[in-house]
Amino acid sequence: MAEKPITFRDKLKHLGFHDYADYQRSKLWKSIRLRVFGLRGTVCLCCKTAPARVVHHTEYSLATLQGLTIDTLQ
Repeated sequence: MAEKPITFRDKLKHLGFHDYADYQRSKLWKSIRLRVFGLRGTVCLCCKTAPARVVHHTEYSLATLQGLTIDTLQ
């Protein structure tokens, strides 16, 4: 019998968060976000002129959510 896949919600709960909004308010996410802006700059990748206000996940691996890798954040 195949194992049940780990869901996004399971990953957030594993990290101690109730939901994604709780994660986004956390010190963990704020530090990851600042790291991404520090390394990649603060110019929007879409329009190339306006200041970026958000960092987007292109995937939600546990390593990304923990900030162990930022390769999939833009």
